[in-house]
Amino acid sequence: MDKSGNRHVKQRMQPSKPAAVPWGQRFGLSITLALLGFLSASATWAQSTSPGPLAQSHAKLDNNCGKCHTAGQGASDDRCLDCHKVAKSSNYHSQMAKESGKTCAGCHHDHRGRDFTMIRWQPPANFPHEKTSWPLKGAHQTPACSACHTTVNRWMGLTGACADCHRDLHVPSLGPRCQDCHNEQHFSGADRFDHAQARFALTGKHARVACAKCHKAQGIAGVWKGIAFANCSSCHAEPKAGHSGGQDCAACHNSQGWGTVNKDAQLRLHARTRLPLQGKHAEIACEKCHTAERGGLPLHQAERTVIPPTAKLDPNCTACHTDIHDRKLGANCTSCHGFSDWALNAGVGFDHNRTGYKLEGLHRKVACSACHPPGLPARKRLHGVDGNNCMDCHKDPHGGPFLSVMPSNRCETCHTVQGFAPPRYSVADHDRSTYALTGGHRVTPCQPCHQPPPAKSMKLHGVSHVCADCHRDPHGGQFQQDGVLRPCQNCHDVQTFVPTRGFDHNLTKMPLTGSHANVQCNHCHFRPAEKEPVQFTGLRNSCATCHRDVHQGQFATAGPIRSCEDCHRPEGKFRIPSFDHGKTRFALDGKHRNVACAKCHRPVPGPQGKSTTHWRLGPMSCEQCHKNPHQARVPAEAQP
Repeated sequence: MDKSGNRHVKQRMQPSKPAAVPWGQRFGLSITLALLGFLSASATWAQSTSPGPLAQSHAKLDNNCGKCHTAGQGASDDRCLDCHKVAKSSNYHSQMAKESGKTCAGCHHDHRGRDFTMIRWQPPANFPHEKTSWPLKGAHQTPACSACHTTVNRWMGLTGACADCHRDLHVPSLGPRCQDCHNEQHFSGADRFDHAQARFALTGKHARVACAKCHKAQGIAGVWKGIAFANCSSCHAEPKAGHSGGQDCAACHNSQGWGTVNKDAQLRLHARTRLPLQGKHAEIACEKCHTAERGGLPLHQAERTVIPPTAKLDPNCTACHTDIHDRKLGANCTSCHGFSDWALNAGVGFDHNRTGYKLEGLHRKVACSACHPPGLPARKRLHGVDGNNCMDCHKDPHGGPFLSVMPSNRCETCHTVQGFAPPRYSVADHDRSTYALTGGHRVTPCQPCHQPPPAKSMKLHGVSHVCADCHRDPHGGQFQQDGVLRPCQNCHDVQTFVPTRGFDHNLTKMPLTGSHANVQCNHCHFRPAEKEPVQFTGLRNSCATCHRDVHQGQFATAGPIRSCEDCHRPEGKFRIPSFDHGKTRFALDGKHRNVACAKCHRPVPGPQGKSTTHWRLGPMSCEQCHKNPHQARVPAEAQP
């Protein structure tokens, strides 16, 4: 026996140790042989090699060494915990084993006989029970350890359930979770019980009912489970036979009070009557219709008055509502109106032809509120419009009646309900107004005169008859005098804008005579630049204004300066019929009278390279035109 008390069986024979075999090989061979011998040994061999009998609790393992031992390692903690699982799950024991660093066999010895006690631990007087999975609180601090740990030397394995120590006094049982109702201070009472967690939560007036009203006995003998509550009739009696109509009370009533009937129940109840509650009717309090004056009987005097099932009320709308149509449209209001609001039913069009005004044309598309404004009282809103006058609904856009039509104040004289435009106002009607349409005005649209931009509405009264108020001045103000435009009709008429009266040019500074009388106007009157008006005033009346100088400045650059009209006349052609040469520096006399002009006035190149007849000859001498006939007869020495 060694110091620890374990017994050892000496081997009777020691095998020899061959020197040629290394120690490692010998040890491995020994382990292999021992393992083979251990696994193949019989029960008799195991008993002969055991260090001692096992404790009584392990006696069944005498012949099964491998249950606790592993080859070459002895007893294994893992194999111990395979059987003693509670030692592994115990908070206190597993923590203590971890802190000590010992194996299971280091504290719990075996092979020391059947009577050997493997567990010798006793809890100290101040054992910290809070380190376990069950801290002691309240009344649990008083009992001795043995009151719960009834097996000697067995401290682990209790689950902490109340049933481990306490007997269930409730019959039938209320379940294993005693702590849901009771606490650690005392068992009597159920301080932790919450009826809201039960299958029947206490709400409304049920919360104030004494427990004994439903649970007939108290204490341990109390009936706490199995109370019928599926139907209100389990506890409550029907106040009158047939009152529920076969329905459960909860279909109409709730726990807040018997007099409070939920809205859904009211609607379901009324659905079986001649007047189901729909739309706005579903929001009205019962007593608005079911009054004592109309046969209502009191039920719960302090709460409300309701109608008994046997009473009958008139379901017609006029029984409660005043017919603002004075029964002109019949007694059945629902043919036009719904229950959601007083507006017409969706998809149900009101037949306006039943009234004194039929809806035709565009009036069919107009919203009712356009003629019947919702802000007015119902009677005035619906009956205050007779439809005999368009002005009841439409604003007069013209500013007053038209004296040119009869009757002058009726819109339908010119317009129809098919559309406001185009009007039926004809040219003949316009001719009866203060401005008769003549000439081009008869085919002119109305808008240019009656709706000039940017106006949005037609102006039919007070339209000016002045041309400039409708027509733009194309002359750019050339005919204004002292800021006032001269009347257009001085030159134009309403037939066409192009003057047809024949403008008298003799009234101007430039009377048209001769060939000028046949010249078209645009030869002299044209636009000085693009987008500028044709120039009629401010023109110069000199010839050079319109005609090109064919003499290339011969009579304008040197004196005496001559104008065209000094030689030419507008009558006839441009060519001079007879020129008085006596008024020049060289009067024609003798044979010079019969000489053709071109003999002296020959074409010469002008300043621009173009040839022109040279009329101003400068200094004049005979030799400029004549050859000296005496030059050959005069001796050379006598010649100058």
